[in-house]
Amino acid sequence: CDQIVFNSEGVAQNDLDCLLIGFGRIGQAVLDQLLCHGQFYGSKFHATIFALDCQQVQGRLETENSMLLKNYDLRSYSCDARSKDMYNYLREHKDSLNYIVIAAGSDKKNEELSRELMHHLTHLNKKISIYLCSYQGVTEIKSGELPVFTPLYCKEVLWSNTLDRKAMLLNHCYCGDNGKTKEKNWDE
Repeated sequence: CDQIVFNSEGVAQNDLDCLLIGFGRIGQAVLDQLLCHGQFYGSKFHATIFALDCQQVQGRLETENSMLLKNYDLRSYSCDARSKDMYNYLREHKDSLNYIVIAAGSDKKNEELSRELMHHLTHLNKKISIYLCSYQGVTEIKSGELPVFTPLYCKEVLWSNTLDRKAMLLNHCYCGDNGKTKEKNWDE
């Protein structure tokens, strides 16, 4: 929700354009969650995957979720995240890209890739948060700031009043004009 701007009616004012680096178990789990929670009324969802073995490991995605591939803008490249193709992609999509996830398989590789990406984004004069995902949790790295570690499913994330209020407003928007309050729609 923090990457999308909503108007007072709960309608998204911009799209979510994600770059996902790595497509092992964590990368696939992240994509599953992004697909479930990244599409909002008024916006479009785009995701691009860069992983050396992307074509070999996306069989489950293609067979179990074939309709997702037809209805969402999902692209995949079997390239290393340090490849020329990847950096060309960044340059070409710097104005639309607003969400980067690195799930390269190890904390060390995630951190290495994030430093390289952050340096390149600075060169492109683009500020964007990068999320490093592993079994230990999620680390958010913002331009010019120290990394912030957030454990997965911690109470601060699960019980956040801010997220609850946003979710309630978005749910109310999806329910349409049914004559009920946002609180009643949320309860139901």
